Amino acid sequence: MEEPKTPEQVRILLEKYHDIPAMIAEENAVIRHCEEQMQAITLSGVCVNGLPSGKGKISDPTANMAQGQAVEYEREIRICKARIADLRLERMWVYEHVRCLSRIDERIIRLKYIGPADPVRREKWRQPTFFEIGRKIGYSEGWVKQKAHKILISLVKTLR
Repeated sequence: MEEPKTPEQVRILLEKYHDIPAMIAEENAVIRHCEEQMQAITLSGVCVNGLPSGKGKISDPTANMAQGQAVEYEREIRICKARIADLRLERMWVYEHVRCLSRIDERIIRLKYIGPADPVRREKWRQPTFFEIGRKIGYSEGWVKQKAHKILISLVKTLR
């Protein structure tokens, strides 16, 4: 995971917090698909008996193509696993840093950027305005906006 370095990058990370499990599931689906396709690739018994076809190459073009596909599937699986690892690190980073905030700071961040965890409610969710958050928690719009920006800055500073 490349750690966020700006308030904007932290904001984006906070906003995708609850979407990360679905993103991981999508990556796992791609891995399963690649593994199924690799299982489907069957090579006929190719006879490599020293035919002058080049150094270490199999003389059957179909077998060469199948091996190339298998290599591509393996590469895609490695890429997906790396993305899954990054997504898990991002989710853990958000969890660890948000839980260290004060109760009011955490509430502001959850209301403004993170949103609901429930997927059904999340589909209908829209990011509330600072005015709406201020009214909900009993502070002015300006104070909430300033506070949210300060929280983002403090989260950026925890990375250094």
